[in-house]
Amino acid sequence: MLEDKGSAPKHQKLQTTLNRKTYVCLECGKCFSGKSSYTVHQRTHTGEKPFTCGVCGKKFTTGSNLTTHKRVHTGEKPYVCTDCGKSFNQSSKLVKHQRIHTGEKPYTCSYCGKCFNLSSNLAVHFRTHTGEKPYMCRECGKCFSQSSVLIVHKRIHVRERKKNDTRANILECRKRAQANTLQRSKGIRKKDGPPPKDQNAKRKPQPSRQSDCIETNKVRDIINVKISNGTKTKRTPYICFECGKSFPGKSRYVIHQRTHTGEKPFVCLDCGKSFITRSNLITHQRTHTGEKPYTCIECGRAFSQSSKLVKHRRIHTGEKPYSCTDCGKSFSLSSNLAVHQRTHTGEKPYTCQECGKSFNQSSVLVIHKRIHSGDMPYTCNQCGVSFRDRGKLSKHQLSHSCSFQAAGVAWQRRQFPGIQKRRSASRDSLSPLSLS
Repeated sequence: MLEDKGSAPKHQKLQTTLNRKTYVCLECGKCFSGKSSYTVHQRTHTGEKPFTCGVCGKKFTTGSNLTTHKRVHTGEKPYVCTDCGKSFNQSSKLVKHQRIHTGEKPYTCSYCGKCFNLSSNLAVHFRTHTGEKPYMCRECGKCFSQSSVLIVHKRIHVRERKKNDTRANILECRKRAQANTLQRSKGIRKKDGPPPKDQNAKRKPQPSRQSDCIETNKVRDIINVKISNGTKTKRTPYICFECGKSFPGKSRYVIHQRTHTGEKPFVCLDCGKSFITRSNLITHQRTHTGEKPYTCIECGRAFSQSSKLVKHRRIHTGEKPYSCTDCGKSFSLSSNLAVHQRTHTGEKPYTCQECGKSFNQSSVLVIHKRIHSGDMPYTCNQCGVSFRDRGKLSKHQLSHSCSFQAAGVAWQRRQFPGIQKRRSASRDSLSPLSLS
């Protein structure tokens, strides 16, 4: 009897839970407690996407997904990291980003115990133990454990096809040129040819005898220009057929080709981001490790990139290499010059979707949007007052520092009354009455 009484509440609770899930999907068998969640789920099977973006026409299954997508066009990033100030358009991206600062790695491999900050990185790592390679190339049948590696691999075939097409075009234009040369040497003419030219008539400029192949002409023009200018007399072996740039070595040529193909073979194991060169990957990995090898000799501040150190040094040297052509004002950064030039042109490319007000900087637009949202992310640690932007917080904190200085002066007067008496005596001795 005691067993029956103890198990009765559990049975009733289970029955109540089953009764609540009244909407069952006939496709996959999932249960839903409300009609709205059931309707949204059905769209995964039917492919229905009733919410359309008015800017680009992209469709979505839910209104929340459409709202998130619209931030791509508006540039809105309402989720701000309190540690570094970086903004994101989705709360999930902010959660993943914060793990860089906290060092949290909640996803652990059950085989080797290695931890990861993203579930996708764990899934990729897991395949190193299982040997699973679910992504197969349809061209050659080679399999890969990551979709990004397969995308990079496919570009090898694309590049091969482009090379074959280019070679075929060059061979074709060579055959055509040889045929034309042979025809001219034999003096073969068409029966219905043009009438004989007048000797006194002005000669028209003859068309070039170069081949009609675009790739061949482009390469020939580049080499001729280089030789005529005297910049390089030796023949450059590696020339890009896409843009005409030339390279002295194969390694530089291969790296340059990736700018056209989009190939990014160097992948970060922590976040999955891809890069064109290994040096770019090494620089990126410092965001995860926190390494900052470039240190300023003046103030000791460290940076992860040498370019950031160069920009920082201009604070100490006062160097401002970027000058405004309109007013002559100089700036230490090219981005600051671009923002300044908008004061002359009147350009305001960043518009608020709520009230239509425009701004010349995206950061000012972000601060303005907080008026509509009511968001105040900057809080004073001493009194708890919140502000929309960091500048107002800094001004407010000066009031606390001034009161702190006044309190320090009062404490000094209490501790050292003799100093105050000597100061007052020296002031009395310099008064107009004593001088008279």
